[in-house]
Amino acid sequence: MVVEQRTNMSRTDGQGGDFVPPIWLMNSYIKLARAGRVTADLASKFELPAGTDSINLPKISGGASVAAQADNAAASNTDMTTTVVTAPVNTYAGQQVFALQLLEQSPINFDQVVFADLIAAHAQAIGSAVIAGAGSSGAHEGILTNTAVTSVTYTATTPTAAGVYAAIAQGISNVAKNRFLPADSVVMNPSMWYWLVSQVDSNGRPFVVPTGGAPFNAAGVMSDTQAESLVGTIAGVNVYLDPNIGNTYSTSQTRVIVGRFSDLALFEGPARTRVLFETDANTLQARLQVYNYSAFTSRRYSTALSVCSGTGFAAPSGY
Repeated sequence: MVVEQRTNMSRTDGQGGDFVPPIWLMNSYIKLARAGRVTADLASKFELPAGTDSINLPKISGGASVAAQADNAAASNTDMTTTVVTAPVNTYAGQQVFALQLLEQSPINFDQVVFADLIAAHAQAIGSAVIAGAGSSGAHEGILTNTAVTSVTYTATTPTAAGVYAAIAQGISNVAKNRFLPADSVVMNPSMWYWLVSQVDSNGRPFVVPTGGAPFNAAGVMSDTQAESLVGTIAGVNVYLDPNIGNTYSTSQTRVIVGRFSDLALFEGPARTRVLFETDANTLQARLQVYNYSAFTSRRYSTALSVCSGTGFAAPSGY
């Protein structure tokens, strides 16, 4: 006997599913995750003057002298020497070209979607340039590219929180003894910070304790949980997280930058946007652009910065 089999209707297309359409939440689209510009925003910021291709800062490189003077003897007299710190004005720009139909037929303002991503990309580009810009081919010279900054090398096959803490403390000392003013910030990749947060001493006590905890012998204090921004202190100096500091220097190392970041100078003009239709009119395309002009230098006082590196700063695995 043959038993008749019937396929019940369902949400499968062709079996009734055509009447259950998907809903597209266009206004709740998911933006691309991008790093911000934490380190760049720690610098002293100035409006970029119009009509120039470089910012030139006169600098006293050698000072006058003062010494004890015997009666009727000549006063100490040493001529000052001067130099110039130059920050070229560079252009950081990005664009997106797409079919005009996408702009006109989309149920949302697609140009706003594109501009939002371009502006975020621009902020990340400036943030990366301030840290590690090449200083050539139209790029700013970043902190890590400035060969005049002081350095601390921590070498260890198996890095420890105590070793990292000592290196950062040495960096703080470098700034104090060479700049004659205190460091105001320590900047690192989030993975390095949260690795430090995970470390404990031989008695199981954390090296970095939460705010409100008992900071007995604590190397640092965690005041907030952030991916980028102010998260706490080490040796009393504010710690900021910046994902633009990479984990692939010297193959697999990260960097920790200790400095008086207020000595850095970032000159920026207003961000500009353009929508161009005529450029690609023959193919019915729209071209959206974001750009601005800026200049950056970490050479006002290179001794205000100390970069911690070495095998002891190997990128933490799993963090």
